[in-house]
Amino acid sequence: MRSTLQRLRVRLKDEVNVVKTIELVLQYFERSGTNNERCRIYLRKIEHLYYKFDPEVLKKKRGELPATTSTSVDVMDKLCKFIYAKDDTDRIRTRAILAHIYHHAMHDNWFQARDLVLMSHLQDNIDAADPAPASCTTV
Repeated sequence: MRSTLQRLRVRLKDEVNVVKTIELVLQYFERSGTNNERCRIYLRKIEHLYYKFDPEVLKKKRGELPATTSTSVDVMDKLCKFIYAKDDTDRIRTRAILAHIYHHAMHDNWFQARDLVLMSHLQDNIDAADPAPASCTTV
């Protein structure tokens, strides 16, 4: 048990470097990348962001923060909407939709999450979707 906690601490320390690397790659591809490359790096950022709770979202909802404050929900909307419009593969789009739904639900945006589920029609063809690669399911 102790070694597991130590490994977790080491991996959590690496998060700062992972975020910096994702941001640098994202900035590079926004300047000179194709839409497909941008969709792939946007999905990396989405996958790193979607499961994290952002208390700023609730503060903004209650009016404790200015409406111009950018929260993780705003970032997810921007990244996901680009993927919805520009992605030419169903796999990246499907993963972005699922992450977007989860993030909305986690931040008490139930109606937006529900609308995404209904408008995406994922339930109609989820049986034909690609399973996640093994690297996405292990920690």
